[in-house]
Amino acid sequence: KLIRNCVDSKFKRTGIVSIFDLDKTLKNLNFNMDQFISFSILSGCDYCNNIPKLGSVTAYKLINKYNNIDNIIHNNKKFNIPDNYLNIHKKSIDIFKSYYNLNINESDFKKNIINFHELQIYLIDIIGMNSNKVKNSLKKILNNNGR
Repeated sequence: KLIRNCVDSKFKRTGIVSIFDLDKTLKNLNFNMDQFISFSILSGCDYCNNIPKLGSVTAYKLINKYNNIDNIIHNNKKFNIPDNYLNIHKKSIDIFKSYYNLNINESDFKKNIINFHELQIYLIDIIGMNSNKVKNSLKKILNNNGR
């Protein structure tokens, strides 16, 4: 389950808690986990570039029709898929699966104080994220944590 405390733009209220249940999502999409991972990557993720002009609705249809990314690429006549996409996609699948198989009870999680200044430098200067978006997001986090 993924639990998020977020602002729901439909209601413009804070404190709305959203709960995403993986089992229900898989059932509703009629996907197995491998299909869901490929769908998620095709829809857009941090580990793999998007295929131009391919959004989540099309990704859903393609996974339903072809079952996996290999079949989509081999039967593709419409999308401009980069030459190295299949390799990057496979690495992305491995990353997703490593999180999926993570046993939280065996993990040694530690709560650390966030160094917002260093995080901002990392996100903007090293990763290359948009400066305004990073600053606004970090400001929201600071305000919500009472810092």
